[in-house]
Amino acid sequence: MKIICILAFFLFVGNASAYQAYIDNENAYGSTIYGNYFWIDDSINDEKYLVSHTDGAYLPFRYSSLSRNGQSSVKIQIPSSRNGIPNSSFPYNRSEIQLPGLPLEQEHWVKFSVYFQSEFPDPDDWLCFFQVWQEYAGTPPIGLYLNENSELRVNIRNDATLTGPALNLYTDTNQIRKGEWIDFVMSFRGSLDTEGYLKVWRKPASSACYESIVDRSQISIGKSVLPNDEVAQELVIYPKFGLYRAGSNLNHQVWFDEIKYNETGPLFYSTPPLCQ
Repeated sequence: MKIICILAFFLFVGNASAYQAYIDNENAYGSTIYGNYFWIDDSINDEKYLVSHTDGAYLPFRYSSLSRNGQSSVKIQIPSSRNGIPNSSFPYNRSEIQLPGLPLEQEHWVKFSVYFQSEFPDPDDWLCFFQVWQEYAGTPPIGLYLNENSELRVNIRNDATLTGPALNLYTDTNQIRKGEWIDFVMSFRGSLDTEGYLKVWRKPASSACYESIVDRSQISIGKSVLPNDEVAQELVIYPKFGLYRAGSNLNHQVWFDEIKYNETGPLFYSTPPLCQ
């Protein structure tokens, strides 16, 4: 099994333009191979792999008491302390699952469902639950955040520096729904000039239609100045799902289910059914 896992992972990375994922967590389990943590879902024809990027935090695990569809989801939690030590230091404040990368400057589609517990505490600083990470970029070019009032914020970064300021594209005026699944669909293309775009649709699970919250085109998305004289167009981006926050001693829990990702959209519809 280890040999198959490693081979499949490198096949995904080496043939990035063909990579697709559908993660429903029905039979998922964790496996550590050569120091890398793999999230394996073998409930469909081809096993799919999520690499956990935790930086010393907490690993995700399969949760069978809550799901968007089916019988299980993936739960990610960062407690208020670890082994009695407060989580005020940064390394203990991220736990994410990461998909293999695809080129920055091409069409990408992402669909996922997320659930914040009813008791989810308002962040005491920034908190990101989905991001598109560009290799060596320093900060994510695309991010879905909760602010200190638990309001959804969508921003991009297109500065020439590694840690340039974010461009805020959307901030909700209401607190994000807690205790209910929320479905997101995103379509985007990175660009170092003005050929990029980002579209974000959202709906609560109880609704039959989506709300368009971001529809921006002819924008730059991605970092153009990178270390080691790397060429930004040749670098890849990685979707990440989970918790990524500033140093905090709060107890945050989040669930993800029905994760879909590819570069051309055949797993999705070109435009979700919109509320009239």
